[in-house]
Amino acid sequence: MRVCRKTPREFREMPWKNGLGVTREMYIFPQSALLERNDFLWRLSSAVVSAGGPFSAFPGYDRILFLLSGEGMDLQVNGEELILADPLSSISFRGEDTVFCSLRGDTVTDFNIFFRRDRAFHAAAGG
Repeated sequence: MRVCRKTPREFREMPWKNGLGVTREMYIFPQSALLERNDFLWRLSSAVVSAGGPFSAFPGYDRILFLLSGEGMDLQVNGEELILADPLSSISFRGEDTVFCSLRGDTVTDFNIFFRRDRAFHAAAGG
């Protein structure tokens, strides 16, 4: 396995697929993949969320969303109410789920892990 280390200056800043914000792509695999082509196996990114609204759709991918800072988000995932309020708390959902967020305060910073469902999977810790 080859280790790749990047600094924040090397992160790729890009608009969200839905155009409502900006994300910082930390890593995408394979390195030749592009978000626009949906040809990646997995991707790590972080965003500052400054307003509520819908999440971008990523059909065929699963997502894990972590809260890094801020007061949190109230999320509706396919109509189910979920709260992401504690630092480093997380939720997982399918990229094609309908997700809408409302902020609990000002801005939040999140961290996202995306992975292609037909080629990779995740399991919850502890069991």
